[in-house]
Formats: sequence, structure tokens, C-alpha cells
Amino acid sequence: MVKRDYSFDILRGIAIIFVIYIHAYSFSGASTEITFQTVSNVLSRQTVNFAVPLFLVLSGYFMANKSIGNTNEYFSFLWKRLPRVLLPFLIWSVIYSAHSLYTGQPIGAIVKSFTRFQAAVPFYFILLICQYYVLQPLLRILGSNFRGLVLSVLISFLSCLFIQYLRYVHKIYLPLYMYGGAFTTWLCFPVLGVYLSSHKISQLKKYLPVISIFTLGLSVIASMYIIAKYGDVVSAVSAVKISSFLYSISIILWLFSIRHTFGFNNFLVKLGEMSFGIYFSHMLILFLLRFSFHRITGEHIPQDAISSILLTVITVIFGYGLGIFLNKINKKASGLYLGY
Repeated sequence: MVKRDYSFDILRGIAIIFVIYIHAYSFSGASTEITFQTVSNVLSRQTVNFAVPLFLVLSGYFMANKSIGNTNEYFSFLWKRLPRVLLPFLIWSVIYSAHSLYTGQPIGAIVKSFTRFQAAVPFYFILLICQYYVLQPLLRILGSNFRGLVLSVLISFLSCLFIQYLRYVHKIYLPLYMYGGAFTTWLCFPVLGVYLSSHKISQLKKYLPVISIFTLGLSVIASMYIIAKYGDVVSAVSAVKISSFLYSISIILWLFSIRHTFGFNNFLVKLGEMSFGIYFSHMLILFLLRFSFHRITGEHIPQDAISSILLTVITVIFGYGLGIFLNKINKKASGLYLGY
């Protein structure tokens, strides 16, 4: 029996915390004035933008270890993997759609969001991961050598350029499910995961912290440029841009290079094990927290780093507690139907 490598659970735990922070910190309506506060806010967001890429790298890493030597094994893989993500997605989409109906959103808009993997904003990730499951043979080919990895990086970079070309030259703002849910956009990350499953990066290890800091700086500069030139704060802080991808690649490589030095941390391990369920539930928890705060104080939660950190901590605790509760009731059912 192969001993479980808990370092991957710790990486998932780290990633889900930062995913929650991304959604706890809303830049909608943020000031476009360039101030120290603006720079610090952008820096905090750019620092955690590797969260979704890290999940994709981990997915690619473990997909590479699945046996798919013929057509039967390929369809068996899809038969096993797709329901594991689509069944919880459908159940949580119904829950979020019911919430939207309760808050007065039109039925037509709710149905449209449901069918576009947008019952909750982060659900584009399910559309994305399903595409990567289907394209698993291609990911293996690209990730089998360095040239394939470079090609996947170029495809992702060109996708980022195309999205920004449409956005800033033609004023065409593609919806999230179209650009965030397109397999070409994030292709380099699952391919990187496949590559890391069979290649070492020890030669780069000592340079990766410096490279990560440098690329983070590039990402902040790129974000500030977009804010100054186009006044588009939300798109500026997005992870979907070349500078953010460079940062994500470098810091993920660094995390993989040091993962064997991680000490066992029961909380992060459990958080990582339940990360899929927390991914589904955290937007609802965030809404309830914001709603409760508004009802109690009559004010909205401030949009700053400190408030967002506190909101993230509380959401992590509630999401973790919900997972513990569901697992005690029925661990198998909570995993199958709710992702926990």
C-alpha cells in the first residue's frame, strides 16, 4: 500500500484559503485613483492569484498517474471522474439558484446562469476541469517533454493577449465562463502538472524565490498600468494575464520544490481533503456573513485587506466546520453529492 503524501493536501489547503480570499476581497467599485492604498490592495490580490493555477497543476499532476493506455481505459476514466465533479456541481447549482430566486433575481437570468456554469461565480472552474478530463490524452502528450510544456505556455499567453485585445481595443468584455472557462486560457497549468509528475526541477530551486518576487512585481506593475490607462480595476487584478501567469508558474514551481519539507499540519491536511466541498460552499458562506454584518450594523463590510483577511478566516472556519459535520453524518454521501 502506497503511503499518502500529505504535502499535496497541504498545497490544496493553502490554495483554497487563497481562493476564498480572492472572493472575499471584491474590487467592484474600487477607486481608480493611484494611491498607496491602491497599490497595497493590488499587491495583496496579485500575491494570491496563483490559487486557481495551483489547483490545475495538482489536477494535471494526478491525472498523469492514471492508466489510460487504450480507448476503454479512457472512457472508463471519464465515467469515473466526470460524475465526481458534475454531481456536486449540479446539486450546489440548485442551492445557489434557489438562493438567487429567494433574493428576487428573474427566473430567466437564473436559468441562464445555471446553464453557463455561473450559478456561483467560481463554477466556471467545473467547466474548465471537465474539458481537461476530456483532453487528458492531449495534456499527457504536451506534458511529456519540455517542448510540449513551452507550447502550452505559448497557447495560454496568446489566449491572455487575445482576451485583452478584445477587451481594450474592441471593448468586447467576454463573460467569465467564456474566457475563464476556456481550456486554452489555463492550458499551461495542467500541462505543467503532468510535466512535474515525471521531471525534476532541482536545478531551478534556489532561483525560484527571487523569480517569484520579480514576476509578482511585474504583475503589480501590469495591474497598475491597466488601472491607470483603462480604469478597469476588476480586470486589472485578475489572474488572467501574462504577468500573473508568470508569477503563478514560478511560485508553484517553488512550492513543489519545497513540498517535501512541509511538516504535517492536521488542519491544512483536512482543509485540503475537504477543499472541493469548501470551494462549492464558500460563496454562500461569504454572502451570509456579509448579509449578517449588514443586518446587525447597518453597514457593509469594508473592502480592504484587513477586513478581507478576517472574512476569509471566518469563512474557512465555517467551511471546515461544515465539512466535519457532513462527514460525521455520512462521509461517503457528503463526498459524492456535496464534494466534501
